[in-house]
Amino acid sequence: MAMGLYITTERERVIDLSKPLMEEHVEMLVKKLPMMDQADWWALTYGIMSTEVWFMIGVSFVLVAIVTFVIIRVSPYESRAYSAEVGEASRLSTFGHSLWICFSAMSWQGVDYSPRSFSGRFLFVFFFGFIVWTIILCTGSIAGFFLTNPAAVSVRSPVESWDDLAATDGIRPVLVSQGGSERFFKESKVPMYRRIYDKAIKVSSSEEGLKRARLGVAAYICMSSIARYHSNQKPCDLMSIHDAQGIVGRRSMGIGLPIGSPLRTEVSLAILQLREDGTIHRLYHKWTARQGQCANAEFSGPSAKQQQPALHYHQLGVRDMLPIFVELVVAAILSLCIMGAEVVWDKRRSKVTVMASLSGSTQIDDDITLCALVMISSPVCTEVDCVTR
Repeated sequence: MAMGLYITTERERVIDLSKPLMEEHVEMLVKKLPMMDQADWWALTYGIMSTEVWFMIGVSFVLVAIVTFVIIRVSPYESRAYSAEVGEASRLSTFGHSLWICFSAMSWQGVDYSPRSFSGRFLFVFFFGFIVWTIILCTGSIAGFFLTNPAAVSVRSPVESWDDLAATDGIRPVLVSQGGSERFFKESKVPMYRRIYDKAIKVSSSEEGLKRARLGVAAYICMSSIARYHSNQKPCDLMSIHDAQGIVGRRSMGIGLPIGSPLRTEVSLAILQLREDGTIHRLYHKWTARQGQCANAEFSGPSAKQQQPALHYHQLGVRDMLPIFVELVVAAILSLCIMGAEVVWDKRRSKVTVMASLSGSTQIDDDITLCALVMISSPVCTEVDCVTR
């Protein structure tokens, strides 16, 4: 009689196997990442947005400041407003003042002067919208952090699924040579599992796989009972991860008997009885969870995503901020176009005003010339009479 044999077609041909004693599947052991809690204010403050998003916000700040500076210096309506209301156009039309206007808008503070032209106001309407939406996204992301139950805080993992393991290059899979896990990935027809096998590191023993996993550079792939046992043993730096359904590499384990053994029926009935009354389930969790040496031993077993929820918030990425950033860039371009239209319109109005002024001056000159001619031709006509005429 042989205990704990995986039921396979090869073994069925040479021995008799009992009813399945239990079922197992493939899991991976990875090193735990440091836990982030609510006291990690640095990551909470600056990690809420990715580096690319911080760069986009900085670019938007400088972009709006530059466009504001150009509008203030070029738009005739801005220069007239400065002269009429402040009288210090040279001081307020500097690039530093434009930066100060943008900073005050981003920090929701008032400034001593704001754009007066239509192009400047058009730009700042969209800039205020950009600021409001950025604050809304940040508030929603950080609210998830504070509303998460602290009791559910758990450690994080560098990979959280088989898809992550197949896609990443930072964590290498580790398989024991000639083992059941290696055979499953080697014979699998699923492309994802084939990618895992192709880049896997082959080791000769389970101890070597655990050593590589504890270094944080590999994920040791083994059967579920082995993974859950070692994840609950000191130094408690490993965690087991598998798919939510537990179907990857699922196998049944039974008891092997000689072919034709009369004990096969009795052993199978005894196994069914132990499974029905929960004895096998209690013994399994006794040795894999409750007898563990780690504080989170009771969570060992189901998927890490279900039983070990990590306290985290959604980090804002480029995809979240790109629409409002593009909207701000388009608004900046349109504001420059509006400024150009303002310049053209002001020049046309100035030209019409000058022409009207010149026309009035010419009429006065003609009247004076006519009066002088009348005085010369008629000596009896006085200067007063000329003016009266």
